[in-house]
Amino acid sequence: MLKARGLTIRCLFLITFLTAPILSWGNDNAPLQIRGSKYMFFAMTDLARAYMQRNPDKSVVVDESDHEALKDLSDKKYDAIAMLGKLDEDAQEEAEDLGLRLVEQIVGWGAVTLVTHPKNPVTELTLEQVRRIFSGEYNNWNQVGGDDELITTMTRDESVSGTELFFSQSVLRGFPFAQKTVRVFDHDIVRKIWKQPGSVADSRYTEAIRGRINGFVKIIAIKNDENSPAVMPTPETIQSQAYPLAAPMTLYFNSSNYGDNSKRFVSFCSSRGLLNPMASRRDH
Repeated sequence: MLKARGLTIRCLFLITFLTAPILSWGNDNAPLQIRGSKYMFFAMTDLARAYMQRNPDKSVVVDESDHEALKDLSDKKYDAIAMLGKLDEDAQEEAEDLGLRLVEQIVGWGAVTLVTHPKNPVTELTLEQVRRIFSGEYNNWNQVGGDDELITTMTRDESVSGTELFFSQSVLRGFPFAQKTVRVFDHDIVRKIWKQPGSVADSRYTEAIRGRINGFVKIIAIKNDENSPAVMPTPETIQSQAYPLAAPMTLYFNSSNYGDNSKRFVSFCSSRGLLNPMASRRDH
């Protein structure tokens, strides 16, 4: 069942009808409707707001949901779907089965960050160490050079999490999260980490930066392998992809629906050169 939050962005946010959306198919003045996970909802909302401030005659609707996204794209309920990362092979096969000919457009860069308690002496991890920690293979920080302290893994308790999906695909590589992984609401992650010294969580970049500035969390640098340099997430390392957990913010359109309205929005997003609009404007 679709759970979506729709916001039409002009100077103010207005609630929109999702039951019978008016798409931009063949109508250059109709709202461009985009749906995605929570990570992409906030990122695309910022981009859409900026786009409409520059183009007051245009309208972009961003909805938060990723349930049956490809089917809704096929059914013409939306003009585009937005995700952190790219569609995996299963999703590409699903798109083919639905008769979709997808147009893939990267409109920015985001990242998953790892946060832990400020007193945790561990400052860097390899991708393999991260996988072993979050899959439950490692359960003590002394297995990665830290103190003799049990590891508590945390992730968000959300049905629509682009961050978790990307993390599962790129880091866990098919392994499930450890059974003891604590599920917490997104806005509680920083507070939970602060209260539990042995904890570690995957977090959105902007939340991690805010938490670090306030002294509640420490960001862990990531290495591709033992012989690689440890890289901290920054606007520069994310956009250059030097940071191992950088990910493209991707829009997918059905080719039959990729018209001038969509192309103008994609061109605007790409020209800004942002890794994440919120991060660039609010965190630096």
